Amino acid sequence: MDGRQQQYCRKTKVDKKRVYVPLDPQPDEDTVVTLVRYYATSAASNDYKRCVTYVMSSKFAAGLSDRFVVEYFGEHVQGSAHGNARNPSAPPYIRTPAATMDEIIEKLQRDGASAVYNDVRVKDDIADR
Repeated sequence: MDGRQQQYCRKTKVDKKRVYVPLDPQPDEDTVVTLVRYYATSAASNDYKRCVTYVMSSKFAAGLSDRFVVEYFGEHVQGSAHGNARNPSAPPYIRTPAATMDEIIEKLQRDGASAVYNDVRVKDDIADR
C-alpha cells in the first residue's frame, strides 16, 4: 500500500524514476501478502551485499511468516582490519568463536590470565580463528 495514496499499488520505473500505479480494482486486504526486504553492505567491500526477504504476517500467508530468504550479491571478501586497527594493512579481523570465549571465562575462574592466554593460544587451531 502506498502511504501517500492509501491504495495498493504496483511499483514500476518510468524514465529511471519510481512510479506507483494504483491497482484497479483494489484487492481485499485479507488476500494481500507483504514482502519486506532488508539490504546490508559489507564493511570490507561495498560490492558485497546481502538482501534478506521475509513475509509480513497476514491471514493469507499465516504459515510463511517464519521463512526468510537470504541472498548475497558480489564477490565475497575475507574481511578487513579491525575498526580500531591503526595499520590499514593489518590482517583481517576474525571474531573469536563463542565456544573459545566461554572456555576462557571458565579457565579464568581458577587460573591466572597469562596461563590461560598461553593455554588457549597453544590449543588454538588455525581453522577455529
